[in-house]
Amino acid sequence: MEYSGYGARARNADLVVRGSLEQREFIAFWVRDEKVVAGMNVNVWDVQEGIQDLIRSGRRVDTQRLADPQTALTDV
Repeated sequence: MEYSGYGARARNADLVVRGSLEQREFIAFWVRDEKVVAGMNVNVWDVQEGIQDLIRSGRRVDTQRLADPQTALTDV
C-alpha cells in the first residue's frame, strides 16, 4: 500500500475507486473540485508516479474515466 497527497485536502473529498475492493486490488483517489488531491494504491504496482502526477498537475479529471481500469491515468 502506498499513499500520496494532501491529507487535509482529502477530508470530505469524494472517493473514487479503480479496481476491486473485494479482491483488495485497487487505487483509491480523493477528488475535490474535480481535482485529485490524494491517492492510495493497494496491491496495484507501478502507479505511484501516475498518481503523483495527477495530484501535482492540479488538472480537472473525469471521475468516470478515473474509475475505469482500462483508461490510462494520463488520459483521465
